[in-house]
Amino acid sequence: MTFTQRLPDSVKNRFLLALAVVISAALSASFGVSVAATNGPYSACPSVEEEIVDLQMLTGGLRETKAIGRMTKIRLGNDINKMLRRLERLHNNNSKFTLDQLEEQYHLLLMKIATLIHDDDLVLHQQLCNAWARIWFDLKDPDSFRQMRLQKGA
Repeated sequence: MTFTQRLPDSVKNRFLLALAVVISAALSASFGVSVAATNGPYSACPSVEEEIVDLQMLTGGLRETKAIGRMTKIRLGNDINKMLRRLERLHNNNSKFTLDQLEEQYHLLLMKIATLIHDDDLVLHQQLCNAWARIWFDLKDPDSFRQMRLQKGA
């Protein structure tokens, strides 16, 4: 059972909102970008020339980065694959996790990745920041998810 699963929904929502604000403020401080409170946690993301538009591009960037070692890349790949299997089960109505639980796991996984690459691959970190919400939108939508899996050949 995760930390937030033990919390009542009202407390969990406040916790996740506070976490998003903290992340937004940290990103704002890191990149010197002002954050408008009404724009949500992704407003701190600076623009970059080459955008990541899907999970496949993110995993490609992770494979190529020198910011993390080989074993860490393998562990992250396993974590990403585990997340994808859980989402696939959810979309096939055969999951022990709810969409909210998987969203929490997704955000924690991307926070882990962002932390690992932040200091040594600023471009990939900025791309991840910009693609964070877009990737989740595609993963949570059953049709987009299936299309992504078909394109990957999974």
